Amino acid sequence: MSKKIKQQETPKSSRTGATGAAAATAKTPAKPTTQTKGKTRALKRGFPKGFFWGVATSSYQIEGAWNEDGKGPSIWDTYAHTPGNIHNNDNGDVANDHYHRYKEDVALMKDIGANAYRFSISWPRIFPEGTGTPNTKGIDFYKRLTDELQAAGIEPFATLYHWDLPQTL
Repeated sequence: MSKKIKQQETPKSSRTGATGAAAATAKTPAKPTTQTKGKTRALKRGFPKGFFWGVATSSYQIEGAWNEDGKGPSIWDTYAHTPGNIHNNDNGDVANDHYHRYKEDVALMKDIGANAYRFSISWPRIFPEGTGTPNTKGIDFYKRLTDELQAAGIEPFATLYHWDLPQTL
């Protein structure tokens, strides 16, 4: 559908700096423009310096590896493994397999131009029994993830708790 958009008339007193719609078709998207003294020019738009353009996940919904490398059961594991709680008895056992594919995931983030990644910590991966000595393999996963993010120019933002509590607690 090709429909031209007409520029709106503005009162003479407000023409300087007034924005108007440029003619556009379905094949050529309209570019933001401004008018100054009767001349139309394209506007340059962007985000301010320091703006974070990112993506976000939650550990249970993306990591998978639900019982690998010393990870203990979480409240979500218990809930999802209880028949009838989740449609089709689906669970996060594999999820997006971010635990094993984090390098590919970080490359995808970089490809789309993300410069920030908000992820959550799976506490059963760090403290399988809820307390005690931290699981070094769990800590190593988050260290490898944050190192990979920083090497790709992506700022890591860790959410400390996003409903992924060790079942023992």
